Amino acid sequence: MLHAASSAPNLIEVIVEDARLGGPQLSAFSTFTRLRRLALSAGRRPPNVPPWTFRGESTNVKAYLGILAPQLTDLEISGDLCDLSTLAQNSWPHLRSLIMTGHAPARRYTELSTVAARMPGLRAMHMNFSVYCEGPWAQPPAFIYSAPPTATEQSPSFATTLPCIESLALSNVYLSYDTILEQLPDRLVSLRILACHDFPPAGTPDNVETPRWPRRFPLSEPNAFRIVHRTSCMVALTELFLALDFLPTPGLVRAIAESCPQLRVLELDYKLYDEPHKAPGPFHSFSSMSDALSLLGSLIELHISVVCLDATYPVFAEDGDHSTIGQFFPFVESLAHRMPALVTVWLSYNVNSSYIIKPVGWYKFIVEVDSQGKPVVRHEWTSGVGWPHRGAKAK
Repeated sequence: MLHAASSAPNLIEVIVEDARLGGPQLSAFSTFTRLRRLALSAGRRPPNVPPWTFRGESTNVKAYLGILAPQLTDLEISGDLCDLSTLAQNSWPHLRSLIMTGHAPARRYTELSTVAARMPGLRAMHMNFSVYCEGPWAQPPAFIYSAPPTATEQSPSFATTLPCIESLALSNVYLSYDTILEQLPDRLVSLRILACHDFPPAGTPDNVETPRWPRRFPLSEPNAFRIVHRTSCMVALTELFLALDFLPTPGLVRAIAESCPQLRVLELDYKLYDEPHKAPGPFHSFSSMSDALSLLGSLIELHISVVCLDATYPVFAEDGDHSTIGQFFPFVESLAHRMPALVTVWLSYNVNSSYIIKPVGWYKFIVEVDSQGKPVVRHEWTSGVGWPHRGAKAK
């Protein structure tokens, strides 16, 4: 297919999805002299196929990235196809957006700031990595974004290397000696700390405890407060997403409002609804959460995890009513009256169903203004399951 595409040298964008790029070197890329945007994602490795079957893959990717690096403005690529050292070996003078998907490339260590130094014009860097595990009890390979304290040569900090970056996403920051959270640039407009994960491959035995495989690493409460404290220096920050291992608390929301009252989009996502051995912690009353959120007067869009729907878990402390939609409406109406800029609210809860792959449901609410200028809340029906779709590419 790529060789056939080489007959169209004026191509500006090439997207190859769920492919394995083995075989001979893909010389067709040398003809794409006007290519500006490239997206490559790797398909899942077939069962019982050893990894060395795709040995030529990294060689191919390395070869054509070397050809295209001087001209690309946007690159989206899987960590299964390309590690950070490959990116660091090339100069990317025009690259403005880098998105990495797939699995964290832990085959060799390269500091994120070393890669960033090769991309001086970068404005968006999204490291949307899932953690790779061989099995339900296997430990994930170590992947770090910043140099460990034992490194003999320290690279410049990430903030120093890319002082003008506007959009940053980091997934699964899980090693205690990774210092990337202390290196967040001050000029960020959008910051997303993710906990991306895969689902077990087809054919996983029913007796395997699948929630422990694969792993993902959302933020603990202390780390969440560390990041919020750091955002106080980000005067341009308008979008903040934090993947949490605890249900959001009024204290966390108040800290966010104090550090960055200018926020327009806030997402606080509890990521461990489906972990049987992880209790989400107490859910605070809707009234206390409403008081805290009302401090964010510029907020337009809110995504927040609020309850864990389990028959044995007293999630509704106010009156014991387990009618979720009945409980959510007064909460959102309270927000609408106290937050004049608010337009959209997403609230998540645990479905607690063995029939749903992603056991998380979301209610979407729209805030409108009636003829008398008063806010009116309506519920907009969605699929009800899973995280609401949002564009992955930063502009």
